[in-house]
Amino acid sequence: GGGGGGGGGGGRPSQSQDGGVRPSWYNNNRGGGRNRDNRMDADSRTNSRSRGLNKELSSFEELPHMLEYIEDNMDKFNAINFSTAIHRMGKLNKPNKKRADRSRGPPTNQLFQHPTFLRMLQRVEEALRLEDEQEIGSDAGSSSSSDSSGSSGGGG
Repeated sequence: GGGGGGGGGGGRPSQSQDGGVRPSWYNNNRGGGRNRDNRMDADSRTNSRSRGLNKELSSFEELPHMLEYIEDNMDKFNAINFSTAIHRMGKLNKPNKKRADRSRGPPTNQLFQHPTFLRMLQRVEEALRLEDEQEIGSDAGSSSSSDSSGSSGGGG
């Protein structure tokens, strides 16, 4: 027998219709950034800014203009924006057989050496490292009282 209806509240994972459990971040990306916890305003603003940046990144048709935009806005990017930027750069950088004008930016080998591209990769690396440290910190915080003392007590 499984649980009836009701999805999760607060920061708890919610249950999907097929009975699987979704991570807590799943609902944060649904319904325009409206989630159920007290971080609604900050999360909503962050999601809105992220969507705006992604919309801009996706609209570029020429790599030089996109690289300029990335250089000017990189400090506002989150992981998804970096991913969108890298994907879009790859798309704009490959030769387009439908277009006579193939000079939409530097050749691939030059793109990989472009200062903005290299700075962006460095920022991605820093962001991933920071997220990793935050996850480790939150894991340690949640189990600070029950270190590894090996609870050799009774069962239930």
